[in-house]
Amino acid sequence: MHIHYNMNPLLVINEAESQGALDLFKRSGIRTIWLWGYFFGRWWASMEDMIKAKEILLRNGFEVGVAQVPVGHPGNSLNPDDDTLDLTIPSSWRYRIDRNGEPVYFCADLDETMLSDNVRAIEMLRDAGFEQVFYDDDLRQGNWGPNIEGCFCDDCLKGYNEAYNRRLTREELARSLPRPEEPGDPEVAQEWVAYLSGKISRLMKQSDLPGIRIGIQVMHLGDERHGIDMPGIRDDIPGCMFRVGEGHFNDQDFGNPQARAYDLFSILHHLNIVPREQAFSETTVFPPRSLSPSSLVFKVKMAVSAGIPNIFFMSGTWMIEEDYWQVWIESKEAIERVASEYEPYARIFPVHQAYGTDGAGAEPTEMPQTAFLSGLPVKPVRGLEAEKNAEKAEVLLFFGKYRLTDAWIRSLGNYRTIIFDQTAAAYNEDSLSGLADFPIVRWEHTFGTKPTEEEGRQLRELLAATNPQFPYMTEGRNIGVIWLRDADGVILLNMHGARTEGTLRFDGRSHRVELPADTCLLIRRETNGSYSRTEW
Repeated sequence: MHIHYNMNPLLVINEAESQGALDLFKRSGIRTIWLWGYFFGRWWASMEDMIKAKEILLRNGFEVGVAQVPVGHPGNSLNPDDDTLDLTIPSSWRYRIDRNGEPVYFCADLDETMLSDNVRAIEMLRDAGFEQVFYDDDLRQGNWGPNIEGCFCDDCLKGYNEAYNRRLTREELARSLPRPEEPGDPEVAQEWVAYLSGKISRLMKQSDLPGIRIGIQVMHLGDERHGIDMPGIRDDIPGCMFRVGEGHFNDQDFGNPQARAYDLFSILHHLNIVPREQAFSETTVFPPRSLSPSSLVFKVKMAVSAGIPNIFFMSGTWMIEEDYWQVWIESKEAIERVASEYEPYARIFPVHQAYGTDGAGAEPTEMPQTAFLSGLPVKPVRGLEAEKNAEKAEVLLFFGKYRLTDAWIRSLGNYRTIIFDQTAAAYNEDSLSGLADFPIVRWEHTFGTKPTEEEGRQLRELLAATNPQFPYMTEGRNIGVIWLRDADGVILLNMHGARTEGTLRFDGRSHRVELPADTCLLIRRETNGSYSRTEW
């Protein structure tokens, strides 16, 4: 487990103030510190001070990287308590324009000037001896949500029309892009998504300089509709770093089981695309002190359970305070022990929940997390990645308004059981009529219309009738399950902020379990046939 944190270079060079923090970070196990670098067109500190900070950190035994904010966030995502921050972009850059022709303030379009300025910043860092740079999650072409976004300025419209031999106005393009309830023009959607994703991919490729390891921090469920072509970036830049699963930074958002499951959902979605060894966690407190120390530590436990080897603690332009680090230090040894022993093992998810086909379809980004909270070893899968992920699958859940596209139909033969809820069945009636040879079950229920506990019980009963060959909870609620098949083990995650209990069906036996708040439990069959339990 490699632990990371971000830090102000101006604080680092004030050694009278920073040494205490650096000593605390050493006790916390932090190995790499990421200095704040080039933020939407301006340096946080001079290059001379950046170099001084790097030398101090190296002298203290840390590895050093640089965190960049290339585009700008739509609002004060650095520190909402600090109204002195200058969030404007340079006058030589241009704002992103939304589909209604309005500027998205604080967010730059990726035009030629902006691209060249950011690449020049990477060159300067490389020449100053820095070797790794992470772009923040503002590197996108739209805000979170299901809609296809992008920059609709006159220059971008001209570029798109020339690239695809179109003559669309802004209004015509906006009408052509699908939304969850509107099909739009699929051909135009694919073209536009490719065009806007090409901008970010171009910046990433140009930033992938000799001597620099580059990375992108991907926003919560970010994909092609936001201009983030993760598969393309992965293929174009071997070794690229990806921060995954970002979301829910405060207890108001993170304090319920659905939100915790949604974070895990996002992590697993992105891990379908990028190699685990290149993945970094999103372990953030925002705004200051809004996430409790125990919740922050549980975020680490979720990331470790999912097999992420890089834990990236992040804050805005303030420091995570000492009481957080003390709670982390008290928890660190047990978490590191699990990470060290089980990180190499594959995480197996024999239950797949259909999550659209690709970003160009503008299919829903939100769904009830019943399957995750009911103790099934489940992960979201898109049609784009279905064939690659199907070899270890048994069950496909097709719930809600997701389209049964050709990519999905090609993969149906990999599943022993395929369950459609009433919404998905009605939404795909024409396609289903020609699939009588597949093991499709129509659940006489509309997913998301009953309380999670009752709906989860019904779903487990439905699966039990198919004689599942994988571990799952037969009783209980708010428990996530991750199968370490090759280690003869199962990780259970308490997704609730209070004690919970249930019964796990594993290895042909029933195991009664109790999980205190914010804990995980690893159950493993030992070589002598006994079962060990590790609570962490």
